[in-house]
Amino acid sequence: MPGENIADEQISCPIKNFQVNTYYTIIDIVSTQILERFNDQSTPLYKDISLFHEKRLKKVAEQSNLPTDAFDGFEMVYGKFVQADDLRREYKQFSDSYFMFKKLMILPEKIHKTDDIDEEIETSDNTESDIDSEDLDLATNQGNISTVFKVCHQNNLKEVFPSIYIALCICLTLPVSSSSPERAFSKLKLIKSRLRSTMGEDRLESLMLISCEKDINIDNEKVIKTLTTYSTVLKNLL
Repeated sequence: MPGENIADEQISCPIKNFQVNTYYTIIDIVSTQILERFNDQSTPLYKDISLFHEKRLKKVAEQSNLPTDAFDGFEMVYGKFVQADDLRREYKQFSDSYFMFKKLMILPEKIHKTDDIDEEIETSDNTESDIDSEDLDLATNQGNISTVFKVCHQNNLKEVFPSIYIALCICLTLPVSSSSPERAFSKLKLIKSRLRSTMGEDRLESLMLISCEKDINIDNEKVIKTLTTYSTVLKNLL
């Protein structure tokens, strides 16, 4: 058609070349990733996970405005382990008492903390400019899920708030980064090197499993018995 470029025609303008081959490609990848990660199923889950931040705990404790559909998304994904009704009931009590438990955890550290003599002498100006540690955590985004779990764990609240404890454990074990796939690709480069370029897919997959899942305990005797069933010669030798 008139005015259209041939598929194999090179783009001479560097700005147009960057726009087509780089900019549009990045925009397409980013938009695709956003749509995949924040879909109708995952968005409610992310909203429920955000309830375990100290900011939300403080807001619910002060205003008692827990959404009626809170933890419905969490139950939709992890209903095998926790129920939304139990989480809502425990969350209201947990938000009311959380900061009290946090102060009980920090109190021994403050009592046994030794400071320099110069730091112990406080003037009135310094006193007025001091920031409460709780507000500082909220302002600097330190009150994350790991902090909430630490307070819950060190105060032995597992039996008091069992559903909250399970939900926190689930949140802390979610694979939120791409480090595992990156480690797998690093292993792939080590296993399938230049000298092993003709390695078959089955052998490569087996070696990758051995390398990446080496933390799994394997019964060597069971493996040997399994291998002997595939070869009569090996069975006679063993």
